Amino acid sequence: MPTAKAAMPFSYPYDHTDPASTGCSLHTQTPYNVSDSAIEIQLRYSTTCYTAWARSITNQYIKYTLSAQRSNDGAHEDFSYDLGGAYTYQLYDAGSLHTRAYVSYYWVLTPWSTGSLATYYW
Repeated sequence: MPTAKAAMPFSYPYDHTDPASTGCSLHTQTPYNVSDSAIEIQLRYSTTCYTAWARSITNQYIKYTLSAQRSNDGAHEDFSYDLGGAYTYQLYDAGSLHTRAYVSYYWVLTPWSTGSLATYYW
């Protein structure tokens, strides 16, 4: 999965950590998901850690960048991938903090075909 980033000057609990290795992915819900013919993205939310991250599902041959973006302070986690599913590291998302999932992609076999999707902020 993604490689760890340097800590930001101000971080919340679990910011920029792997939801699987922290155990945060054990109790989750999917408040939002959107899809088109190329990819499905989900905003995943941990009910025990109060964190959110983006997850993708695709079986198309596309290159994409998947992001979890927090609106309040601009914090984000990005992950670039070629094929299959992936997920980003997580961002703390409790109280007044709000996170969304976003993806931009292009078809490898027809590079002029591009697309993007975003969930609502949670």
